[in-house]
Amino acid sequence: IVGHGYGGSLHFWTQDCSSQEEEKKDDDMMEEDALVSARWVANPCVTGHFRSVEDLAWDPEGEYLLTTSSDQTTRLWSEVSCVVNGKKVCRWMEVGRPQVHGYDMTSIACIGRKSNHAQSDDPTAEKEPQHRFVSGADEKVLRVFDAPASTLRLLHTL
Repeated sequence: IVGHGYGGSLHFWTQDCSSQEEEKKDDDMMEEDALVSARWVANPCVTGHFRSVEDLAWDPEGEYLLTTSSDQTTRLWSEVSCVVNGKKVCRWMEVGRPQVHGYDMTSIACIGRKSNHAQSDDPTAEKEPQHRFVSGADEKVLRVFDAPASTLRLLHTL
C-alpha cells in the first residue's frame, strides 16, 4: 500500500505474512477476514529534494535538520528508529515539509531556541517560540516560521 501524507511525503506499507502462517491453518478463514486482521509494516522510502539543495541549517541542539532547495521546498529531517531485517536501526529521514513556496528557495537559518538565562519565573510571561526558522527565496523576501505543536509532538515521539 502506498499512502500520500498531508505534507507531500510518501509512505509504503507491506503486509507481514509471517503472522498469518498460523492463521492459514484455519481453512474456513475468508480472504477478506485475513486482510482485515493482517499486520501491516511501515517501510522506509526514498524521499528528498528533486532539485539542488541550496542551504541547510541544523537545529542548535542537533535534534533536526532543515534544508531548502531550488525545488521550491523546505524539508525537515530527523533521526527515526525503524526495523530493518529484524534489527532496530536509526536513520535520518524526511519527516515533513514545513514550507512549499512559489519561488526557488535560497537560504535558511534556525533561530529562536531559548537559552537557560532567558527563562522567566513568571508563568504568565510571554515566551519566544523554541523552534523557529527564517527562509529566503529568489523573490528576495525573508519569511519567519514557528513550528506548530503537531510538528513538535512528532519530533518528540521519533
